[in-house]
Amino acid sequence: PEAFALWMAKPVRIASGIVLALVIIGLLVKERQNIAPYFQEAGLIALALNIATMLVGYYSAKLFNLDDRSAISISIESGIQNGTLAISIAVVLLNNTEFAIAPAVYGLLMLLTGGMAIYWGSQKVARSKAPL
Repeated sequence: PEAFALWMAKPVRIASGIVLALVIIGLLVKERQNIAPYFQEAGLIALALNIATMLVGYYSAKLFNLDDRSAISISIESGIQNGTLAISIAVVLLNNTEFAIAPAVYGLLMLLTGGMAIYWGSQKVARSKAPL
């Protein structure tokens, strides 16, 4: 079972990313006439929440003496998880795509901040491994 789980980790991660992207794209297509107003209403707040969540994830990991790689992973996962959960609740449990727009805005912004965190983290880890 453990070998299978390790073998499936990357395909499942890729598939879940694709599913999330398709959900966000579907929501944006369905609500395309409202995208600009939604970004105006929820964009700044969603960005602030995303950055705050990622910072809390990073520094709480550092508080528990985790290495940089682990702290960066926790930071990114913390930022990603909120949007996915909110979209799932809105679409699946509440059956209301309009409720999913703010999390979709969050999800799009999360791609930007997550990408920046990955870049920053890879640079930080590479610097720490550089010979003196």
